Amino acid sequence: MSCEKNMQSRYKLPEVPSASFYFSKSRENGVIRSEDCLKKRILYIDDEDSLLEIGKLYLERSGNFFVTVCNDPMVAYDMINTNFFDAIVSDYEMPGMNGIELLILIRKYGHSVPFIIFTGKGREEVVIQALNEGADFYIQKGGDNNSQFAELIHKITVSIERNQALSAKMESEHRLSHIISAIPDATFAIDTNHRVIAWNRKMEGLTGISEYDMIGKGDFLYSLPFTNTAEPGIIDLIIHDFPDVEKTCVKFIRENLVITAEKYVLVNSGEKKVRICAAPLYSSQNFIIGAIATIQEISEGCACCNQLEMYKQIALLSPDWEYWENPSHDILYCSPASLQLTGYKPEQFISSPSLVQDIIHPDDLELYLDHIRTVENTYFFHPSFEFRIVMKCGNIRWIERNTSSITGMNNQFMGTLVSNRDITQRKEMEKRLNSQNIENDTKIERIRKMEDRILEKNSLLLTTLRELRVCEQKFQTLLYESNKGIVIFQSGTIIECNNAFLNIFGYLPDEKKTITLDALIPYFVFNPDVERTFDYENSGKGENSSFECDYLRKNGTFFSAKVWMKRIQFPGSNLLMMHIEELKFSQ
Repeated sequence: MSCEKNMQSRYKLPEVPSASFYFSKSRENGVIRSEDCLKKRILYIDDEDSLLEIGKLYLERSGNFFVTVCNDPMVAYDMINTNFFDAIVSDYEMPGMNGIELLILIRKYGHSVPFIIFTGKGREEVVIQALNEGADFYIQKGGDNNSQFAELIHKITVSIERNQALSAKMESEHRLSHIISAIPDATFAIDTNHRVIAWNRKMEGLTGISEYDMIGKGDFLYSLPFTNTAEPGIIDLIIHDFPDVEKTCVKFIRENLVITAEKYVLVNSGEKKVRICAAPLYSSQNFIIGAIATIQEISEGCACCNQLEMYKQIALLSPDWEYWENPSHDILYCSPASLQLTGYKPEQFISSPSLVQDIIHPDDLELYLDHIRTVENTYFFHPSFEFRIVMKCGNIRWIERNTSSITGMNNQFMGTLVSNRDITQRKEMEKRLNSQNIENDTKIERIRKMEDRILEKNSLLLTTLRELRVCEQKFQTLLYESNKGIVIFQSGTIIECNNAFLNIFGYLPDEKKTITLDALIPYFVFNPDVERTFDYENSGKGENSSFECDYLRKNGTFFSAKVWMKRIQFPGSNLLMMHIEELKFSQ
């Protein structure tokens, strides 16, 4: 299928947003919002416009993406060729060209942009083909929109980060190769998978194998020119432990993570004794990402000079401040990193070795001198030491100092290698963590006291509830088991009464809610003493009043009774409780 020809003849390509579009879109009152400039640019391809609108809405709502939509894969291909996108999301089944055909076309012309198939088709053979052709992920549509777009956002983010990490790794290896090519000694490097990532011209001359033929090779193939077999070498000990390697060496010294060894190897000119110096390669986050080794032919008369030269070459690649001092504490070499770490140039330390001690923070000077005395008394065991220095500009930095002894023939002590690493950020982080821990301990103690008070209040509340239940039970017993009529009124309406009260007035239990005070005392208003007593109690001024009064039963007959009245006060309401005892004629 000639997709490109069809596209050119049948379609007029729309104007596609360029990088300047995203900047102009981000302007508000003439100011570019930096958060918009940092958003990732996504191309979303689908032949259904409604799905494009929904997808664009969900992706841009995350706040991390600018989304360009396209409903034609042929147009999308030209957009990819003329614009930069961080990732592509494509449907599978589209007219003219499906998603996998678009992917094949993109990969054919060298585009490594992350590509995600986002479709309703879930056939296994389609999934396998998509991944085989270079798709980063295959996501099936369907189900809850929030869930499927959350998965899509996650997969887009992962694919972009993975692509960026791969690009950074390739750029780092390319930069390392350029640096190593400038080293005058035979030098090569490997990654953590023991794959060769750098091989300079001196290595080509020493082994007869070109950089082109060696880069990318693994399985210890780099050792073939030296031993006639593919086997681990000195450089591999930086990555993993291979106990048999040390046995092949005439001399083997491991100081911290730096290995110096001497052994006989086969080279183009025959068997020769070489010195191999291997050290770790670090990432910007101080993780070991590989190893580097230099190989030098040695003679007994220039061992120290060669060792110093190798150390210089490796120190050039280190972000740490490295220097080599002889037994008299004269500095023979100082790495360029001293300028960034201390503010002083390497030649200043070489011309004035006492400058090393002069920049020590006054509070740490005595501890530093104790450390120096310990190093001098123990040539082969040097503990690390942390201290502060005062930079030339006046800033204070924390330094971690590591040392290793240099020995010549017959183990003669020839000086010390010193490596100083900037650990200021680590110490500041430790300080913040300690402060945070103290603050957390204070908060925990405060929370613990609050919990104790809550438990105490809960205990008091439980006690009060139990007492209320006891009081309630006593009240229920008094109310329902008394042989006197007891009734409780609120605003002239009965809210509770016992069976004795109902029996006196001739009412059934179901009728108690219909009984009113006026129905019981129809001539209430003609009894001034009773009315005055009732009003007095209802106002809250009386206390345990009593009086005699005539009452009306349900059947219409009257009877005389003695009444004891008590006002009960609750928050928001006033109640009247009456005890009624029927008077017999004899009474």
